[in-house]
Amino acid sequence: MVIYVDIPIIQYPHYDLSISLEGNSYILEFKYVERMGLYTLSLYDAERNPIILGSAVVPEYPMFADYAIPNLSGYFLLTSKGNVGPEPYKLYPENINEYYYMVYVYNAEE
Repeated sequence: MVIYVDIPIIQYPHYDLSISLEGNSYILEFKYVERMGLYTLSLYDAERNPIILGSAVVPEYPMFADYAIPNLSGYFLLTSKGNVGPEPYKLYPENINEYYYMVYVYNAEE
């Protein structure tokens, strides 16, 4: 069974979010990097030990799917809320939450 966990997107250039994924606590850090012109996502354990740092947040790409992360089998996905046109995540980063939603996707054993 495929499970989707909603990840809130907040209109701030930098924020942290504590979340439980697959029964474990993590901290997600979203940061807008002006030099890159996009947001990055970092993953920490509950004690703020880094697991993955500064991965680019891009639509329709399964972020962290290529990593072997203990206790996490899924990936993060930024998906458009409809036909949003060309690259609003780059053109309007301050309004990313208006154009996209993010989920964590994993398979749970039945």
